[in-house]
Amino acid sequence: MATRSQRFSALLLDEGEYYFEDFGGWYYPPAESDESSARGRIKGRLKMCSRSFIFDPDEWSIPIFKFPFKFVTAPGIKKVNALNRFLSNDTTVFGFAATNYAEMKANNINAPYVFREEGRKVHRFSLNYVNLDNVLHRFQELLEISQNGQDDKKLKTIIDNRESSVVFDTSALEDFREDILLQMIGSRISPLVEDPGIICVTNKLLYFQPVNNMSVRPVEKYHLSDLQRVAKSRYVLRHVGLELFFSNKTSTFFVFKSTEDRDRAYTGLLSGHIESVHDTMDIEERESTTHKWQSGLISNFDYIMYLNSVAGRTYNDLTQYPVFPWVIADFTSRELDLNNKETFRDLSKPIGALNVDRLRTLRKRMAQMPEETHPFLYGTHYSAPGYVLFYLVRRDPDLMLRLQNGKFDAPSRMFHSMVETWQGVLNNAADVKELIPEFYNPENRGDFLINHQRLNLGVKENGQAMDNVVLPPWSTDAEDFVNKMREALECEYVSENLHKWFDLIFGYKQRGDEAIRADNVFYHLTYEGAVDIESIVDSRERQAIVDQIKEFGQTPKQIFTHPHPPRYSKSIRTSMEDIQPIQLSDLGISLEISAADSPRGWEDFENITEPNFSFKLHKDAITSMSLSRDSSTLYSVAADGSLKVYCLSNKKQLKSTNLSEMSLTSCQLSSDEKFLLVGSWDNNVYVYSTESGSIVDSIAAHDDAVTCVCLSDQYLLTGSWDATLKLWEYREGTISFLPLAEFFDHETEIHCADIDDKGTIASSGSADGVICIWDLDSRKLINHQPCHDASITSIRFSPDSMTVVSCCQQGFIQMRTARSLSLIFSLTVDSPAMCIDTDGKYVVVGSEDGCLRVWDTSNTKVKQLKNQTEAVSAVSVSLDGKVVVSACGGSIRMHER
Repeated sequence: MATRSQRFSALLLDEGEYYFEDFGGWYYPPAESDESSARGRIKGRLKMCSRSFIFDPDEWSIPIFKFPFKFVTAPGIKKVNALNRFLSNDTTVFGFAATNYAEMKANNINAPYVFREEGRKVHRFSLNYVNLDNVLHRFQELLEISQNGQDDKKLKTIIDNRESSVVFDTSALEDFREDILLQMIGSRISPLVEDPGIICVTNKLLYFQPVNNMSVRPVEKYHLSDLQRVAKSRYVLRHVGLELFFSNKTSTFFVFKSTEDRDRAYTGLLSGHIESVHDTMDIEERESTTHKWQSGLISNFDYIMYLNSVAGRTYNDLTQYPVFPWVIADFTSRELDLNNKETFRDLSKPIGALNVDRLRTLRKRMAQMPEETHPFLYGTHYSAPGYVLFYLVRRDPDLMLRLQNGKFDAPSRMFHSMVETWQGVLNNAADVKELIPEFYNPENRGDFLINHQRLNLGVKENGQAMDNVVLPPWSTDAEDFVNKMREALECEYVSENLHKWFDLIFGYKQRGDEAIRADNVFYHLTYEGAVDIESIVDSRERQAIVDQIKEFGQTPKQIFTHPHPPRYSKSIRTSMEDIQPIQLSDLGISLEISAADSPRGWEDFENITEPNFSFKLHKDAITSMSLSRDSSTLYSVAADGSLKVYCLSNKKQLKSTNLSEMSLTSCQLSSDEKFLLVGSWDNNVYVYSTESGSIVDSIAAHDDAVTCVCLSDQYLLTGSWDATLKLWEYREGTISFLPLAEFFDHETEIHCADIDDKGTIASSGSADGVICIWDLDSRKLINHQPCHDASITSIRFSPDSMTVVSCCQQGFIQMRTARSLSLIFSLTVDSPAMCIDTDGKYVVVGSEDGCLRVWDTSNTKVKQLKNQTEAVSAVSVSLDGKVVVSACGGSIRMHER
């Protein structure tokens, strides 16, 4: 159930408003009589803020009431006795007269605030269990400071005294023996919110204790063992920020009172952790990462995110939100042609220079500007809080309401259509905004384009109601749109030209004469170092500049002062190997595996041809398949919850069973082929009898979806989204009631696992790219290594148990030694790799682009079979390699030699 703190948040405060504390009590709304007001009283909490009273009712159907101090009339706050005869004797009522107030979040719905202008009405309150005189004195003091408008120093003194008086609660320490290395005041930054508190660093954890009581948790904890990167950053062009990056792919952003405080925190934080924590600005790391991108080992998306991070951009600060380029210029065609140069935007030019006529006008205006005014081409920026929320209003309406003072923008100015937005940035003199990561990240499934909250965004002048974003004809829905945008970002044309955009945003064309020649000059306050805010004494002048920076955006930190190198061509990237220091012969491993040595031996497998048969088997995408030893029968499960049995020799469906209302994720035949083990999103594992065609056993295996099942003669291994791996005893269609062992060494969702042919060791891969190797007899962890930079999608042992092959969402395929996980070979494909199978010499790879690739590890050659219309989600190869079945969507395709 939701808590009160989830309705009231700092986003309901004004920009720069400070929250002090709250008090339980009652609100007596204005009514026709005092008796009616007393009877209609509302229970809730009164918030003490620097610019307003805010009353948050316990009942969510009632809106939150906000009374800005500027609308409170003389004489201010005072005790009143009018209601006393209707209340208990010990209740003291106080009140104030206000001409205007706002109502917010009625029924906890994000909607424009309702502003009430009802003349001079008295609003009365009573508080529980407090010394009312002290509270009223502070309320009156804040009211006078706010209405005076000249006494910022006094408010600052009150805030400083409050924050310095707060003491860290040492009872929050996880271990009382921890050594406290550092305690200081700082603020945690989230979009449009500064949350002040105490930052405490020990030898094991970082603790953040907010000064206010708005947070659900009184103390936040961050394990330093999970800390991967620390970056000094800026905040509103001041060098006072520190961003912490953790192994779970999250980050936390803190700001401090001064640069000296920030540097002291940085030193204290790294004390004792220097070897395990990286610096984002390390030149060697940057050069290495750039080379990996050139070689195709890092996707365009991930490299752009990396450059954004190095340049100080972060999801935590809307003034420095990650910036991504428009790459597509065609939002009107029915088909998206990524082989046509005209489909794409010219990445060598800034957005403002794409329209020749507009550029001519802007150049003329710039030439007429006096030198002392810092001439510029573009008065607006390509990235600013308003532009970020322009795109994200449907996902984060509360942020837009905060930015727009309780209102959504006019419908004619809101994000409504991709083609209209593109036409705007192409033609409007005041619109040069780029895109944000969400447009290229399939993980969000395009949710930010859908009006899931059913927000009332208004009606356009033509009578059209604002709802979901209107997408281009070449996309079927929001998820398809984002997938195709990502496909375009990773395509060859963009890969060959993306370095030109880097030069404009992060590189040598960002500033100076090169920026002028590239028509890439913005208002001077957007650039780092343009103004020394610390030297400005006048608080009003200083605040005005800060407000400008927050409104108009910031240019990223300049990373490169020379032209960025281009990406290698596709042919070079495909042939390059990241690391080949280890040869199989050096490890005593033979690449030549014959049928006599192993039941899996695929002779002349490079002669595999295009599929000679296909059949639509499931309504939804097939998630896993298992092939009988004689290659005659195929068992498959799918996202529609169905299990199918198909005869490959006769090419007809034999059986169909609906096992679950939720997706089935994995399946494997027992060695005697009498049973099929199936994992499901409903947390269960089912045992299906292939003879009777019915479920003969099932277990509730995990606390979240079962993602993989692996079977040996005596063991069943299951993995789950709950990040656990469990080992069960398996006997002739029966699973033990309790697991033999539970492994908790993964920190993120487990996506795949395998047991070697001997049934002695197991491997597992998780969402954070970590591979674990387990000894099943001793039930101990052998190895645990981060092997991929993205989610691992599939993992398989070689038949001799000497090597393990894995693939990931970034398109990397690796062969490593089974126990030490030393890298032997690696391969990169141009699309996320979804599934693999191997006989130790050949690796079959199915990828998201619909291709099936055969990798011969003996000579590193790759054979690519033609694209299908949908991603290859599963692949199964017969023991002799003569039959290959791949799954694309709900269809199976058979390659037979």
